[in-house]
Amino acid sequence: MQLEIQRRRFVITMRLVMGLVMGCLLLGTTSAETSEQGKSDLSRPIRVLRPLELPATLPAERISIGPGYKPTMARLPNGELVLMFFRWERGGGYHEFGMLSRSTDNGKTWSVPQRVRLGPGQDLLGRENWLTLIDDGTPGGLLLTTNHIIRADSQNPTPGTCRATINRSTDGGKTWIQTVLPAKWSHTSRNIVQMPDGSLKVGANNVTGGNNRWLTSTDGGRNWIESQLQLPGYTTYQGKQLEYDNEVGFFQESFIYLNGAGELLQWIRLDSGSPMYAMHAEKPTGNDNVDRLIFTKSTDGGATWSNVEDFPKYTGTLEPYGQMYPRVTPIDQGRILMTYTKRSGTPPLGLRAILSTAGGDTFDSQNDVLILDENTQAGWTSGGGFGNTIQLSDKSLISCYSYATTPGGNEQPHTEVVRWRLP
Repeated sequence: MQLEIQRRRFVITMRLVMGLVMGCLLLGTTSAETSEQGKSDLSRPIRVLRPLELPATLPAERISIGPGYKPTMARLPNGELVLMFFRWERGGGYHEFGMLSRSTDNGKTWSVPQRVRLGPGQDLLGRENWLTLIDDGTPGGLLLTTNHIIRADSQNPTPGTCRATINRSTDGGKTWIQTVLPAKWSHTSRNIVQMPDGSLKVGANNVTGGNNRWLTSTDGGRNWIESQLQLPGYTTYQGKQLEYDNEVGFFQESFIYLNGAGELLQWIRLDSGSPMYAMHAEKPTGNDNVDRLIFTKSTDGGATWSNVEDFPKYTGTLEPYGQMYPRVTPIDQGRILMTYTKRSGTPPLGLRAILSTAGGDTFDSQNDVLILDENTQAGWTSGGGFGNTIQLSDKSLISCYSYATTPGGNEQPHTEVVRWRLP
């Protein structure tokens, strides 16, 4: 058991080191072709793979935000859009920090990104912010984000460990309060869920997959109470029943959606080293870009979960591998839209979207696959993606994503938004 824990920590450490190496250059302009910041581009429509009910292409307006990695958006109750992403710098040590931009015209124009601060000279620490908006009746709403501070960050309060945080703003992201989880080597689910009773829930686990637990708040995210849960099992393609075993845990990098029936639907990133990983005798090899998604459901508020399923199910191709960072949102006509990243495998790489007419229980991942971003060139190592989609008051949609500007994958990424509409 001790050897297994040491092996997992070694794998995690190597991944963090590789991520640091990939991001060793300060984000900025590159020699690769990138859009001018703030410029509107109508020349790149959204392509649809295997169109069935949708046309082969959809008109799209793309607006460049500039240098930045892994963006996320939220729409405040007053209609304003906020966009967060992160950058990094070297000088006195490697350091990552958040940036925030705003739009008051449904994403047509954006403010110059500003560094997100906790106080004078103090950054909001952490990477991969994932915004959640809770409408509490105020113009700015309750804006929450989860992220994590990597061990290599020179401003990490406990150097050498990975720390998860929950961040809270009551003025639309102008000021923030950051809560660093007490457990070292911690991660959380991406989003925060508001339950039918008004309480807030976010999942957490340690970075080797253990100590899976709920954090629940009954005071708007000021304080959190921990509770354990029962993990589901998984049946392999050979019919073998396994206990849940995932190096990134049950909640790390997962997205949780509360449907109209009060059920919790969860999509989880599955590590390629997991005994649950193989969907067939043939499987890809590579780094964490080949991870995939699994799905489970709870009908009792998250205390217990259904047997884990592959997402999407295997259909004889390797397409389901290399897909991660899901985000689900209800849109018009009773449809559910999932935005996710195709990070490796079958091109094009980048941000994609699929639709559900079954309340999110099932999605059509074979037909009408929307290629929201295909900036990653053939042969490049990683599709950046990451972002989410929001439906605006006029039923139009806006999505955000980052993309590589060099063949190395995540070196010097840029962030972009796309405005579009479904038929």
